[in-house]
Amino acid sequence: RTEFGLLGASSGLLAALGCELVSALLYQFVFDLRWQPHPWLLLLPLVGALLVGGAGVLGTRRALNASPLNVLRES
Repeated sequence: RTEFGLLGASSGLLAALGCELVSALLYQFVFDLRWQPHPWLLLLPLVGALLVGGAGVLGTRRALNASPLNVLRES
């Protein structure tokens, strides 16, 4: 769970930083407007951690609950 949560949080953080960078560049050089930060984008790491963490746990639930010998025999 921790690995999936960290993966989601890091991808959410990268998305938030990339979005802020692109919006700042567009505001300044394309639209000639004054840029302001978007604080609601700080929710992206939390949302990413929850979504990726939940999907990862659901996807690996069967393998995590079974004994290693049974999982290896099925493969």
